[in-house]
Amino acid sequence: MKADTESLLVLKNLSMVFNKGTTQEVVALQDVNMDIARGEFISIIGTSGCGKTTLLRIIAGLETEYDGHALLNGKPIIKPGLDRGVIFQDHRLLPWLSIEKNVGFGLRNGNKAYRADRIKAHINLVGLTGFEKSFPHQLSGGMAQRAAIARGLVNEPDVLLLDEPLGALDALTRMHMQKELERIWKQEEQSDKAETALTMIMITHDVEEAVYLSDRIVIMSARPGKIKRIIPVPLARPRDRDSFDFIKIKDELLEEFHLQAEKYFSYTI
Repeated sequence: MKADTESLLVLKNLSMVFNKGTTQEVVALQDVNMDIARGEFISIIGTSGCGKTTLLRIIAGLETEYDGHALLNGKPIIKPGLDRGVIFQDHRLLPWLSIEKNVGFGLRNGNKAYRADRIKAHINLVGLTGFEKSFPHQLSGGMAQRAAIARGLVNEPDVLLLDEPLGALDALTRMHMQKELERIWKQEEQSDKAETALTMIMITHDVEEAVYLSDRIVIMSARPGKIKRIIPVPLARPRDRDSFDFIKIKDELLEEFHLQAEKYFSYTI
């Protein structure tokens, strides 16, 4: 769903070349154009090496030697900032810190009481109340990833960037976490004003996951990475994975990768 029609993120004629001008030159991205509205959930899908992670790193401000324009709130992205949270496939929690200290590690604003309230609120948001004093090794994979999501949200970013955040989980835990991720996104959106609703941009290789979570699915072509197609997902939430409309969109997506869809099978690419 879109919180409003204003573009939060604008990518225009965006290209990225590694080792430019050398014999090892690699064109990772070429002429990427996309507008993302505030409050959208966008999934990016494509085969390995198509530039998905490079695109996410540009939005995060971790890659700056790009050509074209990447604008967030109308301003060029030139470095990392608190207006963007990042979640990786590996939770990357600091093993020597408790969950509450991990969540609060990157919290930069406010006094002690404010910080404590923000940490408590986000631990509750991801369903980890009661585990504040636990350490990462004491949590399951899904719980650790919830803590990572809380850490990514605690600074109230405009955009949460997710690089295959559920890829390391087993199938059943992954499906549960998909529901949790949707719940967190919807709760953040509903609790905020329209002008500050949370936008999520997620890389995934799981076709069904993309259909289940997304407002739009961006299909990337093989290197050099371009936007091949954008498929809207106009389905009501919560979504029924076995419904005709859900399977129809999944089939349409799989056809882009020359795969034959079968009911009850979750494809990864």
